[in-house]
Amino acid sequence: DYTLTNAGYYSNVTKTEGVLSINPTTLTITTENGTKPYDGTPLTAAGSISGFVTPTSGVEETATFTVTGSQTEIGSSSNTYSLIWDGTAVESDYTLNENLGTLTVEGSILELKIVSSTNSWIYDGDPHTDYVYTVTYGGVSGTATANTDGTYGYTLSTGDVVTITPSTAAVVTYVSEGSVTNAFDYTLTNSSLYTNQVKFEGSLTVTPATLTITAKDKTYIYSGTAQGPAGTYTSDFDTYVMVDGLQGSDVLTSITLSGSQVYAGIYSGEIVPSNAEIGMATGNYSITYVAGVLKITPTITFTLDSTKVYDGTPFVVNYSELNTEGLQEGHHVVSGTITSDDYVVNTYYCTDGSFYATMLEGVAIKSNFKIENASGVDVTSQYIPAFNVKLSIIPRELIIVAGSAEKVYDGLALTDPSYDVQTGAHAGLAVGDVLNATVNGSQTCVGESANEVTSYSVIRSGVDVTDQYTVTTVDGLLKVTPVTTGFNCPVAVTLTMNDCDDNLYVTESQLGTPTHALITAGVAMATSDLSSLNPMTEGTHLVTWSLRDACGNVMTTCTQMVTIQRPACVGVTYQGHTYNAVRIGSQCWLTENLRNTEDADGHSVANYRAVNDDPANVAKYGYLYSWYSAVGVEEGNNSAMPTTQLDECGSAFVQGICPEGWAVPSQVDVNMLRAAVDDNASLLKDFDPQTWIDGANGSNPNSGFNARAEGHYNSVLGRFEGILLYAYFWESDSEPGASEVLSAVISYYCSNAFEIISSKEDLRPVRCVRKIAH
Repeated sequence: DYTLTNAGYYSNVTKTEGVLSINPTTLTITTENGTKPYDGTPLTAAGSISGFVTPTSGVEETATFTVTGSQTEIGSSSNTYSLIWDGTAVESDYTLNENLGTLTVEGSILELKIVSSTNSWIYDGDPHTDYVYTVTYGGVSGTATANTDGTYGYTLSTGDVVTITPSTAAVVTYVSEGSVTNAFDYTLTNSSLYTNQVKFEGSLTVTPATLTITAKDKTYIYSGTAQGPAGTYTSDFDTYVMVDGLQGSDVLTSITLSGSQVYAGIYSGEIVPSNAEIGMATGNYSITYVAGVLKITPTITFTLDSTKVYDGTPFVVNYSELNTEGLQEGHHVVSGTITSDDYVVNTYYCTDGSFYATMLEGVAIKSNFKIENASGVDVTSQYIPAFNVKLSIIPRELIIVAGSAEKVYDGLALTDPSYDVQTGAHAGLAVGDVLNATVNGSQTCVGESANEVTSYSVIRSGVDVTDQYTVTTVDGLLKVTPVTTGFNCPVAVTLTMNDCDDNLYVTESQLGTPTHALITAGVAMATSDLSSLNPMTEGTHLVTWSLRDACGNVMTTCTQMVTIQRPACVGVTYQGHTYNAVRIGSQCWLTENLRNTEDADGHSVANYRAVNDDPANVAKYGYLYSWYSAVGVEEGNNSAMPTTQLDECGSAFVQGICPEGWAVPSQVDVNMLRAAVDDNASLLKDFDPQTWIDGANGSNPNSGFNARAEGHYNSVLGRFEGILLYAYFWESDSEPGASEVLSAVISYYCSNAFEIISSKEDLRPVRCVRKIAH
């Protein structure tokens, strides 16, 4: 538009408007080239952007530029980018000049070498293999680990996995198999990316085991002809040789023995083993042969079978009692004795529990008997003695009887550690034996139980000979009879509940102490059946409970009056003013709002005001406080949390500016108050109509809480509000950092009490509830 002075003098005025336009500027985008051999990780390269305009403001325009190019597999791709117009630059103001690089991944030229192990074992009859596989890539080696499917795996530095499958033929058992290839197959993820792969298979071999075959010494009775075990044997090998070193299930199948002897005497020959065969496994052994001794001699047999009962003495037999066979003509046995080395059962080689004197040739036998010829010459060495002498010592019978006892219940354990031994045929202790027995039995409760012999031993000259007896134990009897007289039950009791409990769990001690001579003597008596009494509520209850002994037996039954009451709800004088208190349900509340300007420790309250700033209203409504001042934390510090204590029931409470033993109520306390009056707000309001708008005051009689509609101070609007319409009081609950909390409200408009969210800087009254510290 335009104006023209003296426009009336101009009859031909023309207006022509020009055109303004802005052309886009150029952004230059460059991404770099990149090349590397394959290693399993992405290849990326940098990039740059230039050309953003800087307006007259001096701040360059912006957009988000990101290089997005990536190449992992062998091949090439463009080094791409993304440009997001999320800054101050506008896409239509720019044109793009792109110079994009190329990312190229080439095949890996590092050597990948997979090697199975080489191993050797001494022949043991079992198949052997070795599942150790070494994988080397780029100079770094590692061992493949077993998978659950029988394969072995190894992860390369590129992330690709070598999976090795052992060959079922890579097993060696016998020496004759020679060198077996430890063969395997393998697969490799992305195998085509590795151009230098090497596979090397080790070898598995078995070397011969050492086997020793020793010919057993053999003695033959003189016959005048050559005798010996010469020949080839295909069974009964234990009779002729001892074999040491056979592996697994291998068995000796054939052995050849040589050697023979004619004459008896001190001279002997050899039994030489050779040509052992172990079936198909013979070639798996390196065999060593050891010769045995061949001897020819006469024999003599002594026979006797005799038995006695254990009596603590050795069994002695004279040679004159023995039967003798095999003596040569003109020879006779010089009398001696055979004596058991001990006097107990099961001494020597018998499986039937008796002593069996299987005497072998040697000095001990020569000292016990001697064979002479007709001329009195000792010819004992010409004989092999054979003894079929069975001297049996059988166990002695022992019967141990535990003692018995009886008494009336006194709370103490009844025991009787005594015992006795029955006598009879072969019964009782052998002379010189000492019996030690332990009798364990205990009966405390009314009833009876066995008194048992739990352990015993028989000692002879410091040696335990218990196993020389067949022992039978007989239990005694321990019996406790009940107490029937002398009980006195406790009298009626009155018990006080906690403010914070809705009921009382009665304990045995609270019911009183019953009297009886047993209790006076310190014997434990226990009450029971209290589960039927608990929990107990306010009022008077007629209860029946049992008095039991320490074992749970009912001794007598008591019937008792139990009165459960709340603690007295008494007011408090605090900083010059006496506050009355009233019990509502299980709680004890002050009947008016706080009016103090100091806390219980004498510190000044930081932020409080009278309603409408009129001191005359303090007597009617108390003071209005900020939440910070009410709970005793720094004004405006939303991170500060009030100091808490534990009440007698273990719950946390906040004393704040309330008297000691009283608390700024929590949301739980407010909900308990509402429940106690069935959430009927009329029962919580003051009946005085001067404290509520006309017609809004409480019912008469009410709960005694006497809430008055003092309203509150709105910190945002800077004014007092709600007088005669709302009664408020703070709740102590808060979350760290919160600037708002809940406060309780009793309203002119509502029949129930409720809660609203309030700024901590608003000013509202404090109504205290009693808390007895834990």
